[in-house]
Amino acid sequence: MVERLIIMGPPGGGKGTWSKILSDQLCLPHISSGDLFRQELAQETDLGQQIRSIMEAGQLVPDQVTISLIEKVIRQGLGKEGFILDGFPRTLVQAQALEAILESEGVNLDAVGNLAVDESILIERTLARMVCLD
Repeated sequence: MVERLIIMGPPGGGKGTWSKILSDQLCLPHISSGDLFRQELAQETDLGQQIRSIMEAGQLVPDQVTISLIEKVIRQGLGKEGFILDGFPRTLVQAQALEAILESEGVNLDAVGNLAVDESILIERTLARMVCLD
């Protein structure tokens, strides 16, 4: 049985949707980097404030911040129990860090899925998500 997997794909590609479906079907926790960011923001932690400033400036959250959040969750036992990662890793640095984290936990990935979606559908989905804050 697949216990540790990653769902990859472009923004609007359905990573969250498919991760949730697989999470329900396989009874595995769904770990989303975006959800972890939102949790830090909602709890108004120091890290959450840092993330808010970065996002409000229109920048991507640095690799090390994202890695630390994912590492914390995996080290809380999910590395051994299994998980579905959604939206992580996005960079080579993140992929290398994940490999090191899993190795230190004595586990391996079981599968990586990459969602391929037609560009016109991605544009349509992304535009449907846009919100004007004014």
